[in-house]
Amino acid sequence: MSFERYLNKTINEEVTTGIGDKHLDGKDEIGSFWVVTKPIVYGVDKQTKSDSTIDDILFESTIFGVANQIRGGLSEKGEIYGFYKSEETAKAVAEKLIKDGVTYTV
Repeated sequence: MSFERYLNKTINEEVTTGIGDKHLDGKDEIGSFWVVTKPIVYGVDKQTKSDSTIDDILFESTIFGVANQIRGGLSEKGEIYGFYKSEETAKAVAEKLIKDGVTYTV
């Protein structure tokens, strides 16, 4: 099961059963973490370098925040690079993605 399907299934089940209300009130046992997405290139020319900055591809979130991002269009199939507990590690990974020219074409 993909991460996106898991999140949607979990949230839908919790909201349906009423369990989700506890989580929606901020009772998240996982806690916050850092998300790194691939730098974005718009168009078909995959040789184009991304103009993305660290602030564009690195953000702190929770499991419910990421679920909302995915529902809003963030794709875990190629766009999300990884999840990290440490901001320091996430920032190092994001900087390397930008430096190495790893991109996600929209």
